[in-house]
Amino acid sequence: WIAAFLGIVVGALIVNIYGRHDESIIEYMAIDNYMKWNNVEFNKLFLAVLVKRIKQYALIWFNMILFTPNIFLIILIFIVGVILGAVMAAETIRLGIKGIVLATISFLPHGLIYAIVVMLTEKTLKLWKESHEIYSSSNKRRRYIFFGAIVGLALIVLGSAVESYFSPIFLKIFFQYVVPY
Repeated sequence: WIAAFLGIVVGALIVNIYGRHDESIIEYMAIDNYMKWNNVEFNKLFLAVLVKRIKQYALIWFNMILFTPNIFLIILIFIVGVILGAVMAAETIRLGIKGIVLATISFLPHGLIYAIVVMLTEKTLKLWKESHEIYSSSNKRRRYIFFGAIVGLALIVLGSAVESYFSPIFLKIFFQYVVPY
């Protein structure tokens, strides 16, 4: 949580410091720039997001297996915090309180699903490492690890679907009724 908080603060500071000197940074971070793609093919978007998220999931597994403590996970959480902080600061500068709402809904609900995946993966890999440390070959542990990996993949598919199909619809509704562009 500390990494996420620090990332949000750093992202907000970057936008506030550099955005005052170069307003194009704030415009670049604007979520409505991405919403102007009205002719998005959602199935292609879903496949692109799914492939990207599966690669990230595999990278998380790989790095969490290799490194203790999970420095990669801490860095990943920090980077996501920087992005969230930067987007929230840019949208707040542009739109005030509506910008905070916009930045929040742009990361939800798929961001929560991905957070659950990361927590589940961390718990699963912790159990996996413990089973190797005590040389346990318990079938129960193996099933738990397999189940954790499969549930994680299923949540990645769900998160990708939400990110590709539902989140753009929520954002369009927000822009249509709250902040027309």
